[in-house]
Amino acid sequence: MSGGGDLQRIRNEFHDIELEHSMRCDSVENYYRSNYDLNDYFWRLQLKGALNDEVGMFDARRDEFVSANDNLVSASVLVSDIRRLVNEKTVHKKYAMLGANARNTVAGKILEAEAERMMRIVVGGTAPDFTMPTPSGENLSLYGVKAKVKILDFWASWCGPCRAENPTLRKLYAEYAPKGLEIISVSLDTDKDAWIKAIKDDGMTWKHVSELGEGNTPKSVYNIFAIPHMFILDENNRIISDGLRGERLIEFIAGQFKD
Repeated sequence: MSGGGDLQRIRNEFHDIELEHSMRCDSVENYYRSNYDLNDYFWRLQLKGALNDEVGMFDARRDEFVSANDNLVSASVLVSDIRRLVNEKTVHKKYAMLGANARNTVAGKILEAEAERMMRIVVGGTAPDFTMPTPSGENLSLYGVKAKVKILDFWASWCGPCRAENPTLRKLYAEYAPKGLEIISVSLDTDKDAWIKAIKDDGMTWKHVSELGEGNTPKSVYNIFAIPHMFILDENNRIISDGLRGERLIEFIAGQFKD
């Protein structure tokens, strides 16, 4: 596309980067399809790894482009990929690359809002407060729960991996609740009976809340798109770990109570 002045020229420059990335990905995929049996799990992994390498190189070139161009184009380039940046929890890092002019555009303001939200739900950020109903119908707020360490556990009764993680949480709660551990399990259930039954069946004797489909706190505030997912908070609701499970979770919690 020709014409349009400097901004169009800069946009065309990035379009060329995108086009080259697309062609390289096509070339990689065609190579593997021509030379290997893609029904073989090993070669599917090889292809995935090769394509991930291409994405990494594209991301590096995009970062260079964004840093070099302080204007609407650089902000728009990031906004066009905002869903992935949010899911990967990198949008605040990408926003930091923008110059003052780019930040002042509409696209820049969109990125700013997401960056501010993301800064609260990464390690080192202060977890946003919320208030949700308990199984008995009372309201419970995150900040209202006082503890030395809190596990904020996003789960659901229908989630097999979540249910498989509950024995680990039971073990931790039995050992460390007397020393200052609390667990707040936030369910993504919509069926109250199924939610309460799972709590009872799995021996989940700690605190529970759920919006039962009447709100969107997990996704809109905490960026939860897959469960189980756990944040570990300190006594000031600062996030000190994110995404631990199983033995790694046990080791981390044990480390918080060494003294």
